[in-house]
Amino acid sequence: MTQPERIEKLLVLLTIAFCWAHKTGEWRHVQKAIKIKKHGRKGVSFFRYGLDLLRDAALNGCQFIHHSFSDILGFLCISRVICAAE
Repeated sequence: MTQPERIEKLLVLLTIAFCWAHKTGEWRHVQKAIKIKKHGRKGVSFFRYGLDLLRDAALNGCQFIHHSFSDILGFLCISRVICAAE
């Protein structure tokens, strides 16, 4: 590892992206539930469900998504996290 600072920044960015996708998946699950398969498990994970929504919003410009991109960006609001922690 020749540049640990850059790796640290990349790891932080990946962590934020993972949390954003997971939180978006949880929110989307409340809006439209994930189907349960015959074996009793969910068809997709919360992370995958959220990542698909974020990908569609980024690539299609929210044309086919019933939620505005600002709603999805709301999960990144730092003040909510701080207020919830108090």
